[in-house]
Amino acid sequence: MRVLKAIEWIKTVALMPLTPKHLRISAILIAIYQVLVAHVILFVMLMGLAHAEEMRTILGIDIADQKEREDYYEVVTNAKGESLNQIRFKSASHLASFTLLILYIGTVVASVNLFSSLGLFIGVFKNKTELMLPWLVLDMLGVVIILAIMIFVANGTFVCFVGGQWQYMSLCVAFILFDIIIWYTIYCYYISIRQIRKLTEIATVAIPCPPPGSIPFHYRKENMYLGSGGYKHILADCDPNYQA
Repeated sequence: MRVLKAIEWIKTVALMPLTPKHLRISAILIAIYQVLVAHVILFVMLMGLAHAEEMRTILGIDIADQKEREDYYEVVTNAKGESLNQIRFKSASHLASFTLLILYIGTVVASVNLFSSLGLFIGVFKNKTELMLPWLVLDMLGVVIILAIMIFVANGTFVCFVGGQWQYMSLCVAFILFDIIIWYTIYCYYISIRQIRKLTEIATVAIPCPPPGSIPFHYRKENMYLGSGGYKHILADCDPNYQA
């Protein structure tokens, strides 16, 4: 019995963020978290891009200085007429160009992620599903791409750096599950807003109903929507110029 109660308590706690009472709070916290993470990622990418640009500038200066020295000193070359320093500088130049390309792509992806996270933040606060949808699509694509990268580097040296195959797989599974939980929470909130909009009905009723020939009817709009306790009704004054 104690084990069953413990399992039921764990299940209740795990599903608490998805209950209608806590779903909006969970979505707001996730949106804030996503905006902060997106800012950090973009900042790291911009710092790396600036550092790589500086490295390429210094490398260009070193290449020009090496060429100037070779004009005054005789150096040993290979069959292609390239010295050992030229080969090294050529390899370093290719590596710097490839690094810059990766960082530029990462900066663009980080910028798109930041804009989608800001859209998610605004959409959650203002209940606008059209602003939440881009983040849902991009995050799902991101999970698929990250999973493919994890599988691709599963047999590389990074696995040994982490500590082993089991440690690497545990980190990957934990990361993927965490992101899926976040995505599913936002998806549930997105679906709940869509359902509320579909179930909303606006009816114009007369309150009160006077006898014929007396004062005109006082019309109000009645908004019905599905809440946590069933249907709820909100009455709002209608336009005084409304004609029945």
